[in-house]
Amino acid sequence: MKVMKRFYFEYVKSRMWLFVAAVFLGIIASAVEPGLLFYAGDFIIDLFKNKQQELLKVLPLAIFIFFTIQNIAKAGLAYIAKYVGEKIIYELRENVFNKCIDLSLDYHQKASTGTLISRVTYDIEMVNYFLYSVPGLIKEPFTIIGLLFVSFIRNWKLTLGVLIITPLCIFLMKKVGEAIKKYSHRIQVQFGDVNQVLQESFYGIQMIQGFNLEKEIKERFVKKLAPYFRSKMKSNGVEVISTPLVDFLGISFICLILFFLLNYSQHKIEAESFRDVATIFIALGMLLVPLRRLNGYNISTQKTLSALERIFSLLDSQPTIQNRENPIMLKEFEKELVFENVSFKYHKDWVLKDISFKVKKGESIALVGASGAGKSTIANVIPLFYYVNEGVIYLDGYNIKDYDVVSIRKNIATVSQESILFNDTIYENIRFGKPEATCEDIQKAAQAAYAHEFILTLPNQYQTHIGDRGIKLSGGQKQRIAIARAILKNAPILILDEATSALDSESERIVQKAFDSLMEGRTVIVIAHRLSTIENVDRILVLDQGHLVEEGTREELLRTKGHFHRFYTLQKIQTYTETAL
Repeated sequence: MKVMKRFYFEYVKSRMWLFVAAVFLGIIASAVEPGLLFYAGDFIIDLFKNKQQELLKVLPLAIFIFFTIQNIAKAGLAYIAKYVGEKIIYELRENVFNKCIDLSLDYHQKASTGTLISRVTYDIEMVNYFLYSVPGLIKEPFTIIGLLFVSFIRNWKLTLGVLIITPLCIFLMKKVGEAIKKYSHRIQVQFGDVNQVLQESFYGIQMIQGFNLEKEIKERFVKKLAPYFRSKMKSNGVEVISTPLVDFLGISFICLILFFLLNYSQHKIEAESFRDVATIFIALGMLLVPLRRLNGYNISTQKTLSALERIFSLLDSQPTIQNRENPIMLKEFEKELVFENVSFKYHKDWVLKDISFKVKKGESIALVGASGAGKSTIANVIPLFYYVNEGVIYLDGYNIKDYDVVSIRKNIATVSQESILFNDTIYENIRFGKPEATCEDIQKAAQAAYAHEFILTLPNQYQTHIGDRGIKLSGGQKQRIAIARAILKNAPILILDEATSALDSESERIVQKAFDSLMEGRTVIVIAHRLSTIENVDRILVLDQGHLVEEGTREELLRTKGHFHRFYTLQKIQTYTETAL
């Protein structure tokens, strides 16, 4: 119950005055049935035994008043509970989403997208179902107390005899709750797996259809869906059998005691004693309804506990990249970026090994090497997406870890091979580079990125929606939008991570012109696959299996006839062959 206790203190306690009001309304709403039952026997006796026929005249009005009060109380209780519930779900969903955005990249690499989406959707929805049951959780216990109170007043010995079943019902509900919690945890994990397949399949639909993988993907989806279905049915089976079992036990005991009372009682049943017996058994029969509902609420509570455990586990996760105490604010990059004996590993294998180099302000360097050599890793540790395992990265003379993370990233703009665009307008996608930018600023950035002309040809120009991940644009157009965003950011350090490798020659030519505008006056780190894109850089760093093996200008490296010369020669041969064909 630690999880529920934490949920109370973090999300419920501040709204206790609303819950007090809800409890007050719950007491009023739950008092009607026991009150009517208590007076019903006396009313009937007075009506027929004592011949007080005038009571019939006030009966309709009394019933109307009783049920009007009950319905008003029920409505007030339901509205308060729904308001509080929706507000809690709003805050919980916001907190979970914010935490997902704040967590470092290493967490997102370990946790699948489907799992994170499952926590924002499925897990929180389980909490929502529980909060929907709050009106019943408030009202039903008072109804049970009221009915038992009436029964005890009429005949406490007989009531205690019937209530022998209570421990058995509690034990049954406890076992049902344990089973539901176990299945609920399994269902939540499996739902995340199903969600992951959905995400990957929709994202890669073009590749799936292009390689005729429809059958394999469908089978993969079924492999994840089948265990989810089986777990759901096991959970449903426990839920379905629990309520009839509670009813069966209750009815059995009531009927058994009533049988012995009517067939083996030594006393003649008078009107008053019959009234008492009838009142008790009607009350106990009515108890089955709130007990049945409480059993359902118990099931909902166990599902919620399992969901809250996963939610709080996420909320308790801490990003590995955090500001140190009293961090340095980097206003603007002024001098140099220095790697000093830097080594890094993602898991067990080292990706960078004892890397050392310097980049002065205004200088442009290129990182060259085979796939897996560590080029992109260098691009990732500079904006503090990861901390290096060994060595130090210095920025203007200070350890980069001593800076405020936000201030570091304000000074860095990145354009990668895969342009990250959102399902929004071109205007908004460029504006992400500088949210306070004016329309004029955005158009100037687009012009500098050679994007303005093609934007004007679109139906709604800058207000054109580009679809999910910019699917309505070509590769070259998407890259130019990303470049415009980087130009608008106007950061002094620029990282180009194989930004033209997926483009055709004509698109690359246009994008390269945009890069020339973007690189002007900035410190640039280019990760290059095509060596033709780095002819104008000041220096080239050649990486091989995580080691820095060569460094120098293009001409110097060609003269040494080492790794760079081999890359250069192979690409020349490849380009010549493609041209000849």
